[in-house]
Amino acid sequence: MKRFLFFNKHLILFLAVGLMAIVTQAQTTPNEASWGGSGFFIKKVVSNTTIASGVNFSYTIIFSAPAGTPSISIQDIVPSALAVVSIAPLSPVCGITPVVNVTGNTVTYTLTGLPDGQAHS
Repeated sequence: MKRFLFFNKHLILFLAVGLMAIVTQAQTTPNEASWGGSGFFIKKVVSNTTIASGVNFSYTIIFSAPAGTPSISIQDIVPSALAVVSIAPLSPVCGITPVVNVTGNTVTYTLTGLPDGQAHS
């Protein structure tokens, strides 16, 4: 799908990278999906393929962006039937500490001021 939208485990993922690239989507296993195009790559891996009501689960987002990308914002809109319980500690990317904001059921991961001349992941 274009615009980096993905529906899996009732989660929606939106990756805003300034200019939207033409993207290809691939699902390699029932608990992961990935996209790539124009030098951008994003992959989402969910801990379980089935999740019973009331059971916590986790997911990981892996991404890379080409050199010259000044900022990256990944937004996950969690359906109201689910609760955001916690966010794991984040590692710096190219020396920049990501900022995570949770507003209701929207989780936003943002990196700004990324150094020019190197790819980011």
